[in-house]
Amino acid sequence: MVRHSISEARARPEAPSMRITAAIRSSKSTPRSPTATRRSTKRSSPAPPERRSTHWTGILGHESNVNVAALHVDGGGGSDIVFAVLNLLGLSFEPRIPRLSDRKLYAFEPKTRYGRLAPLFGQRLDAGLIRAHSDDIHKVIRALTDRVVTPSLIVKKLAAYRHQNSLAAALREIGRIERTLFTLRWFEDPNLRQLVTAELNKGEARNTLARAVAIHRLGRFRDCSHENQASRAAALNLVTAAIILFNCRYLGRVIEVLRQRGKPFDEQMIPQLSPLGWDHINITGDYVWSDDLAVDDEGFLPLRTVSPVIPGENS
Repeated sequence: MVRHSISEARARPEAPSMRITAAIRSSKSTPRSPTATRRSTKRSSPAPPERRSTHWTGILGHESNVNVAALHVDGGGGSDIVFAVLNLLGLSFEPRIPRLSDRKLYAFEPKTRYGRLAPLFGQRLDAGLIRAHSDDIHKVIRALTDRVVTPSLIVKKLAAYRHQNSLAAALREIGRIERTLFTLRWFEDPNLRQLVTAELNKGEARNTLARAVAIHRLGRFRDCSHENQASRAAALNLVTAAIILFNCRYLGRVIEVLRQRGKPFDEQMIPQLSPLGWDHINITGDYVWSDDLAVDDEGFLPLRTVSPVIPGENS
């Protein structure tokens, strides 16, 4: 299973199109034939990752007020075409790299130029192929931006050709540029590695919460019709969203009360708080619905006071 998460906007060094254009212009290599590239990049079985990586389609069509700027995935979700499309759309694609030794770097120059680092490099990038299809690439990105087609449809169409389509090959070359830049960032920036891991852990925590909530029929959807399956999935999302909202409101309430009472706490820990816990939620058992709840004017239940645990004393 591919785990994925979406991060909100944060500062980026420069637009991806500027980096790609600068890299192409700085290349002094002789363009290779696109026909040769198509021969050497035939699609084989099993299907490449781009045909399985459709989970990032929804980030273009969401109707929330979240400014999405980065997508994190784990497993087999990081293909060259996905790198290219997301970066040309202005999004940062940041997959977790489990084994850095399995990654190849790509450059416009011959690998022999890098001396002892030559074994780290894959085949030479084809600047001529990118130039030849630059107009078609811009049309594809414009169609995605205008929501004429979905990213998953475009990627599936490009991957469906028996012989490698030259447009897909050009996008793959751009993706290798972005993959190389990201791999270098991953190698030198421990903060990036920690960020991606933390974001993926959030997604896994949400999946764990959903598994805890979906106890009916051992968490399996046994409905035959698509309508009933969609109804159960929507109900599961509603319950998990209610738990997350409940936790968010009361976490904010706790922080507000601590500030009002002047009790010191580490403010830097706030971004690391998670609203995905459910130990205090009665998921199974008896439910008591009462209109006599002791709530304040804002509808909050009273906060519980936890006595500090002193080491050496019996509780």
